[in-house]
Amino acid sequence: SVKANLKNKNEIVKVKKKVDFPIRNLPEDIEEYLEASQTIDSETEEIIRLASELVEGEDDLYVVVYKLADWTKNNIKYNLSTFTSDASQKASWVLDNRKGVCDEMTTLFVAMLLSVGIPAKFVSGMVHTSAIDDGFGAHAWAEIYLPDQGWVPFDPTFGQLGFVDATHIKMDEPRDFRDSSVGFLWKVRDGTVTPGSIDNIDVEVL
Repeated sequence: SVKANLKNKNEIVKVKKKVDFPIRNLPEDIEEYLEASQTIDSETEEIIRLASELVEGEDDLYVVVYKLADWTKNNIKYNLSTFTSDASQKASWVLDNRKGVCDEMTTLFVAMLLSVGIPAKFVSGMVHTSAIDDGFGAHAWAEIYLPDQGWVPFDPTFGQLGFVDATHIKMDEPRDFRDSSVGFLWKVRDGTVTPGSIDNIDVEVL
């Protein structure tokens, strides 16, 4: 087992001036965050069409991101059915079915951002929520790049748009949500290993 104490706090990025949309002259190290993946299929025609319609006529980047996050929160039903909670779906599936857990909601949100040229990250970690029996559980949210501002968190599942509370414990920035943030490896010599199930990460407030 591994044990650690963590002190976490909010560092809210204050957006004090308008950031123009569409974005021009992105730094080279940010351009990779515009690339689609197997599950963040931002090049799907339906995703491009919807995102473009939602942001049509807007020239303020923060307003554009907020609109896409708000649409995701209000139009994708949070659904803990076994199918979506155990087997995360790609963004186009979420748009077609209008349901999913935090993974799917974040994936669709990120895909819509990418489809209109806004760099974004899929973030995985832990969060405190009344929906989890012990208070903490695995969660996913997004970070959006704003020129001259940096990376700003948006959590469409919780409706925390432009910030996340201090119980969001970031663990990884996978390029695709099917990339695990935790890896386990067993090695044995002159014998066998039969591992049992791995317990979930246990988090408590000190």
